[in-house]
Amino acid sequence: MRAWRGGAAASHHRDRAGSATPTVKPTAPLWGGFKGGVPRAALDLPRAKRKGTRMSRFAFLPRITPTLAAHFALLLAGIARAAETTPLATSTAAAPATSIVLPALAADDRWAKEMLAFAAEDAAHPAPERPIVFTGSSSIRLWKDLASDYPGLRVMNRGFGGSRVKDLVRHFDRVILQYRPRQVVIYSGTNDINGGVPVDEVVADVRRVVDRINRELPEARVLFLSLALNPARWAKRDLMLETNAKVRAYLEQDPRNQFLDVNTVMLGADGLPKPDIFVADKLHMNRKGYELWAPLVRPWLVP
Repeated sequence: MRAWRGGAAASHHRDRAGSATPTVKPTAPLWGGFKGGVPRAALDLPRAKRKGTRMSRFAFLPRITPTLAAHFALLLAGIARAAETTPLATSTAAAPATSIVLPALAADDRWAKEMLAFAAEDAAHPAPERPIVFTGSSSIRLWKDLASDYPGLRVMNRGFGGSRVKDLVRHFDRVILQYRPRQVVIYSGTNDINGGVPVDEVVADVRRVVDRINRELPEARVLFLSLALNPARWAKRDLMLETNAKVRAYLEQDPRNQFLDVNTVMLGADGLPKPDIFVADKLHMNRKGYELWAPLVRPWLVP
């Protein structure tokens, strides 16, 4: 009996041809008995066996004993159990924010066509990240050159003509919230006053819109454009001015909200609306009127 390097013991017996054949009995883990990528058992063969005798390429491997087989089975069983109990790796990255669920449009909604048109536009041209949303009634809708008037700013036009402040309340999610804007520019209220809605009710509706912006979009700014005095509704000017005063007083309570009086550029030295800034209906502005609005609004926009 002789002890071999690598922790293995071997004995010799002579076959009928008289050659010595080693029987290797592993006494250490197989993976611990390697040297230079070759099992030590191969290095421990008799020199004559390694050099002078042709041998099978697998002759140096130790004999698979029942004990070794049992150890190997236990190893495989442990690997299998680990695979079953170890959860698959999952990404720790935050999931992208999901878009809000928009309420269904009622069959009798007056503005269903406009809301569907906005949705189609969003599908064809996805909204920019944190835009400046202009919304309200026809004076916003008809601002066709809005984007070219403010190059370099991510502006969106979500005006729908003939609308009242209550319509902004109703369609708040569609025209404001879903875009997560950095700023909301609102022009609305003249249709309300012209339609006989009391001043205090109009102001309350404005508060509902702005309060929701402040609450759900706390980083957003609000710019409210005053109710404009125009020739077609000149008889309602006192109610318009009263509404403007009350809305201004409310907005001044929060630094995130601003009020901008557009009448400063729309009225002439005589205090009357400039006649050349309106189209034939004396209600809506022509391009010259928007050329007065654009530079007036520009310093108030959030870049």
